[in-house]
Amino acid sequence: MLLSLRALHESEWQLDSRQAFESSGRALRLAPRQPWARTARALVTLSAGLSEQALQELEAAHQLRGDAPRKVQRAGLRMGMAELDEARSDLKQAVTQRPADVPARLMLARLALLDGDLDEAEAELRLASQSVPGVPAVERAWAGLQAARGQHGEALGRARASLESRPDMHGHLLVAQLYLAAGDGDRARDTAREALLMVPSYRRADLTEQLQRGLGLELSDDSGEQDSLGADLPAVSPDAVVQPGAGTDPVPARATDS
Repeated sequence: MLLSLRALHESEWQLDSRQAFESSGRALRLAPRQPWARTARALVTLSAGLSEQALQELEAAHQLRGDAPRKVQRAGLRMGMAELDEARSDLKQAVTQRPADVPARLMLARLALLDGDLDEAEAELRLASQSVPGVPAVERAWAGLQAARGQHGEALGRARASLESRPDMHGHLLVAQLYLAAGDGDRARDTAREALLMVPSYRRADLTEQLQRGLGLELSDDSGEQDSLGADLPAVSPDAVVQPGAGTDPVPARATDS
């Protein structure tokens, strides 16, 4: 397992895809029947932009252990690949095996939002909230549902409360988008800049560019700080998106394997 963890570190933090592939390959050769080795290989492969190959590794992990976490991981990647029917099937099977699976319920809620079925989305979010109250991702999804229903004040209040209790990048981005929807561009810009400060400096430049395209705001400051920062950041997680049908993180959930 240590080799798999090292591969993830090399891929995510050292940005050394070649070494990450080597480490994850060695982990597979040493433990070919362990699902965590396949999952780590999938994440390394996905970081290199090879979605189909990553899906093959998750399929192999599922064959070794077809439990709910493996189904949720596969569903997350399938949602990122726009294979929504297959993702929905995985998630339905996951909640049959483990009804209190919060990530599965959250993804099902997002799929319901994609379909415009707000009542179904609410039902899934209620089940997720009952299982583990106060999960930030679930609170953000509730805010997104309220925004989809036109309850913008309530959505902003909920998103801000969640952000105050547990600040993170996705929470800042959600609040920024809600401010923008309310016509408050200055607060949207300030909140988006706060989100940028919560990611490693070498990833900020590319994230700034993505957010400027997505939000239509100028986020670079006058000090030129953004110009001096490195890049190489994967696409922003749709977990932060307010609109119905926000989808889920393209990277599969890194559930702990037992």
